[in-house]
Amino acid sequence: MLHAPSSGQLAKETGPGSRFETRIKLFRTAGMIVAGLFAGTVIGGIVGLFVYANSRTPNAHDGVFAVIQVVGVLVGLFMGYVAARGAEAQDQMIEASYKASLIMLKKYKPKPGTGGNSTVGERVIGPVHNAGEEFLKTLLNSSARTNGASDTTSSQAN
Repeated sequence: MLHAPSSGQLAKETGPGSRFETRIKLFRTAGMIVAGLFAGTVIGGIVGLFVYANSRTPNAHDGVFAVIQVVGVLVGLFMGYVAARGAEAQDQMIEASYKASLIMLKKYKPKPGTGGNSTVGERVIGPVHNAGEEFLKTLLNSSARTNGASDTTSSQAN
């Protein structure tokens, strides 16, 4: 069932839709952690095999391989956790941006009857003036007055 937001409030996220989104986020987080665990295990195994490959007596390095494998798994879990937290932070930032945009839209929405304008599209704007031409005329007139005044002053001095 869809809930329409009331005119004065933001819609609260309740119902089956938000539960579904929560499950998707949880599944995505678990997937990232599992992927990190897998990557850490593989990388730990590869590094451990390099230790075995460079040793003359591999049985002496079983403990070193186990330590390398455990460190690889822990690093993979940590990286998966960091990736999941980053994705969650991005989701929170997107939600905050969405809420802020809704608030701004509500804040600057034109109110019916204000200034005789019922909607933005119905505003009547006065005659179009070419501000550029008027500005140039003003500059030319002021420039001509200054040049004319300096010409009369210099001619009086002679």
